[in-house]
Amino acid sequence: MTIILSIKPYYLYLILIGKKTIELRKSFLQRKEWDKTAFLYCTKDKKSFAEIPEEDQGWMRDKLGKIACKIVVDKFYKFIPTENGFKTEGIHSPRALHDSRLRIYQIKDYLKDAPGYGWHISYLTLFEPREITEFVHAAVKFGKVRTATMRKESPPQSWCYALKATA
Repeated sequence: MTIILSIKPYYLYLILIGKKTIELRKSFLQRKEWDKTAFLYCTKDKKSFAEIPEEDQGWMRDKLGKIACKIVVDKFYKFIPTENGFKTEGIHSPRALHDSRLRIYQIKDYLKDAPGYGWHISYLTLFEPREITEFVHAAVKFGKVRTATMRKESPPQSWCYALKATA
């Protein structure tokens, strides 16, 4: 089973140009059915888009509000906030910080006092941006899975299952 993962334009840009290889999330999927692949849905966040260098905004613009690529996640690293920053399990902290392309204050703001997980991206598949309506997802609510057709105006807040991936 594959998932659809929402990501801000600037971070998608960094992934696409090969500079970001660790995506920080508050959790990770532990279901055996997950095949460790994710389609990346580019949000329409204007502030994030403005961080992309002007010379690259043209080719990034057509990815806004669409499924832009597929990634394979091969490892998960636990990020644990501390008074002076954070520590990680499974990778040296400065390297994790570098590969996530986040600053310590951004990680601490995002995680608060809870642990988080660095999803290591090992493989990227590019394709023409696809409408999210081409994907069928399962919405997980209160621990129960129900199938629904994803509408363009309802992208996942963080992630959702993609039961039928057409890309």
